[in-house]
Amino acid sequence: MKIKYFDRAIEVLFLAAMFFIPIIFDRRIGIVFSGTKSAFLRLIIIIIALIWTAKLLLGGKHIFRRTPLDWPVVAYLFVIGAATINSVHPVISFWGFYGRYEGCTTWLCLGALFFVTTNYFPGIANIKRIAAIIQPVAVIMAVYGVIQRYLLDPYAWGGVVTSERIIATIGQPNFLAAYVIMAFYLALYFVLEPAPEAARPAAEKHHEKTSKAKPKAAPGMDRYLDLLPLLYFILVPVLFVVTIFTQSGINIFLWYLLFLAMTVFACLFAYTYDRLPKPVLELLMMFCLVMSYLCLFYTQSRGGFIGFAVGAAIFLFVVPKDLLFSNWKKLVALGAVMLIIAYLA
Repeated sequence: MKIKYFDRAIEVLFLAAMFFIPIIFDRRIGIVFSGTKSAFLRLIIIIIALIWTAKLLLGGKHIFRRTPLDWPVVAYLFVIGAATINSVHPVISFWGFYGRYEGCTTWLCLGALFFVTTNYFPGIANIKRIAAIIQPVAVIMAVYGVIQRYLLDPYAWGGVVTSERIIATIGQPNFLAAYVIMAFYLALYFVLEPAPEAARPAAEKHHEKTSKAKPKAAPGMDRYLDLLPLLYFILVPVLFVVTIFTQSGINIFLWYLLFLAMTVFACLFAYTYDRLPKPVLELLMMFCLVMSYLCLFYTQSRGGFIGFAVGAAIFLFVVPKDLLFSNWKKLVALGAVMLIIAYLA
C-alpha cells in the first residue's frame, strides 16, 4: 500500500471539514448549531489521527514541519488545559456541554487542525485550495441569509429575529459576520491575483514567441471540461436550497446524504478551480465578494463592520500598490456594488 494515499486521505478530510462543519446543522437536537458542528469536528479529527497513526505504523516516514507559531499554539492549549482542570466543574469545562459545546476538547481539535494545516498544506497552492473551498460556504450562508431576511425560511429559529439580523448556518450574527469577512478577503485575492501569463518571466515569454509555433489543437471537449468547476460550484448552493425546502430533518439519512453531496462537489471545486479560464474565475469570485458583503450587511453586526474596515486597512497595507492600481477598474466596480447594497438593502 502506498503511503501517499494516507496523505491524500488526510488532505481530503481536512478540506471536507472546512466545508462541512460551517454549514451543517441538525434540527433534532436542542443545541442546533454548536453541538452538531463540535461533534463532527471531533469525529473528523479522530479519523485524521487514526489515519496519521496508521501511516506511521506502516512505515511511512513523516518529517514534522516546524513553524514559528508551534510553541505559541502549544502554550495556548496548555493554558486552556490548566484552566479546565482548575475550573468550577472540570468535566463540563472539558466536554463543553453547558449551554454551548465549545469545551476544552473543541480547542484541542482546533489546535490539531493547526498542525494538520502546517504539515499537509504547505505552499501557496495548498493555501489557495483552502481559500477556494471557503467560497461556496460563504455563498451558502449568503443565500440562506437572504432567505431568512425576507421571511422565506422554512424553519423557525429562536433567540434572534432573523428578518432583522440573519444567522444563516452559524447561529449567531457576529460569528457569521466574522466568517464572511474572512471569505471576502480570500475571494479578493483571487480577483487581484495576476494571470499566470502575466506572472511569467519576460525572458520565458520572449523565448516562446521566437520559438517555432506549434499547431493548435482542434477545439473539442476540453473547453467544456474547463467549465466543470463552475458547475461544481453552482451545484453546492442549489443542493442546499433544495435540501432546506424539501427536508425537515426527520429523515436524517437523506439529510446528511444531501450535505455529503454538497461536500463532494465543494471538494471537486477546490481541486479543479484553477482549470477555469481566468475571466470566468474572476467573475465567480466577484459574485462571491458581493454575496459575502451582502451577508455581512444583513447581520447588522457592529463588530463585523469594524472588523471589515480593519481588514480593508490591513489588506491595502499588505497588497502591493502596483497590483491595486492595475486592478482599479475591478475595485471601483466592486465598491459601487457595495454602495448600492448599503443603500438598498
